[in-house]
Amino acid sequence: MLDQEKADPARERLIKAGAALFAEHGFKGASVRQICASADTSINMIHHHFKSKQGLLDAVIDQFSSNVFATPARIMDFDPKSREDFFSRLELLFATTFEAFIEHRDTLAVVVRENGNPPAFLSYIQKLQKFLENAKSLGFVRPELDTEMITGFMLDRLLNQILHGNWIKNVYGETVVADQRKKREWLEANLSVFVSGISA
Repeated sequence: MLDQEKADPARERLIKAGAALFAEHGFKGASVRQICASADTSINMIHHHFKSKQGLLDAVIDQFSSNVFATPARIMDFDPKSREDFFSRLELLFATTFEAFIEHRDTLAVVVRENGNPPAFLSYIQKLQKFLENAKSLGFVRPELDTEMITGFMLDRLLNQILHGNWIKNVYGETVVADQRKKREWLEANLSVFVSGISA
């Protein structure tokens, strides 16, 4: 019987190495040999833990989904009690999702490139739409708000800051990924647009 304490670190190293190399080279471009070398494991460990390279990719995406969406999803589990509660939770939701995307940005790139819609991501989108629909029914947001459009807009803003971080840094000289002050300002500015719009 395998000693689980000894097996788990190698499995986690393979997931981490797989995420980094899939992000850099794509699924087809990252070899089993490269991944195992980066994870400091023998060449047969991917088969032992995941059955195949595809199994490793699935594990990378599963771990990403559970790490990224668990906390933000809990924020949306209950209807807001007031307008202030709704906007406080929306702010917290935006910030926690963004932090999780930054922390797992290698895997985020893999998910977008190789499997754009894992079940946990789709569930998150559906929960966010329902959260906004409930706020609309309670009179906390405009009745004409298109919740599908605003959900897509919010997620696009978050994803693009991470996925195009290098380009943004080259053009604007700074990035929200590395600069806490810039990240705070960016979050506040985007929330202001979502909450107040752009009209005077």
